[in-house]
Amino acid sequence: MPEMRPHNAVQNAAQDIPGLDTLLVEIAGGSRNAFESLYRATSSKLFSVCLRVIPDRAEAEDVLQEVFTTIWHKAHQFDPGRASPISWLAMIARNKAIDRIRSQPARAARCRRSNSPTTSPTAARRRCSPQCPPTSANVWKPAWTSSMRAANR
Repeated sequence: MPEMRPHNAVQNAAQDIPGLDTLLVEIAGGSRNAFESLYRATSSKLFSVCLRVIPDRAEAEDVLQEVFTTIWHKAHQFDPGRASPISWLAMIARNKAIDRIRSQPARAARCRRSNSPTTSPTAARRRCSPQCPPTSANVWKPAWTSSMRAANR
């Protein structure tokens, strides 16, 4: 019977994508073509890494955008002696996804403070809207509109 080992899709994907190390060197030099090639070769695999940490698809897509921004800015830090290219890329994706999860309680707390009874609805809307998860933003708008209608009667 064959030995059972855990399946690591990201590591197995490294064999599917030759030349990632070369692309990273070119990206470090500012090559947009290399960046596009890297994106096409790795985006689906890195998106799956994000989805494993963040089950919300839209949120994972946002994180993936941050991942590629980080890759663009930090490609010069890649060291092939320390990790394979796909491992380095997957680590960035995983860390960005974890950072996003960790930041969610803080964003929700800011929204709760913004929606306190002593805060004006307009100030609360301005502070909360760009920071809150979509579900929080969807809650304050109908409530605020409803309260404004009641006040104008």
